[in-house]
Amino acid sequence: MAKKDIRIKDVLLFRDGNLQFAIPLKFIDRVIPAQEITPVATTSHYIKGVIDIQGEVIPVLSLTCRFGLVYKEFTSEEHFIILNYNNNRIALIADNSCTITSITDDEIKEIKTVFNGLSAIKLVNGDKGIIYLYDTDTFFSKDDILELDMVFGKRSGR
Repeated sequence: MAKKDIRIKDVLLFRDGNLQFAIPLKFIDRVIPAQEITPVATTSHYIKGVIDIQGEVIPVLSLTCRFGLVYKEFTSEEHFIILNYNNNRIALIADNSCTITSITDDEIKEIKTVFNGLSAIKLVNGDKGIIYLYDTDTFFSKDDILELDMVFGKRSGR
């Protein structure tokens, strides 16, 4: 019997409120301490504003809000995860604990629409509970992408 080729993904594991998320390291630029967010006019409740990193304006998103859960005000003890998204960078709010771990493809489950505007979500049901796996193709809806592009000041190329 042929052996199944199991691929391992190295991910950054973090929390935003009561939810756990994992982002493959290939998407991550860096993790920085939280800083003041400048509000911007958007229609989405999960875009909390923008930050300036070395002259680059980066939108700050709350995944807890993206999933329709109650948002708690962030504190200076939290972090921003800066990641590459659609040829730009975005910052995700993360509670103060971030760890690197590995998951295998056979641990990942995909479920169809459970949150408004999403076609599917990938998750891992680990020993510490459910972990939502960041996937650039499913994490944001087409409307989300259009709004993020407006924050970036460009038309969507996706």
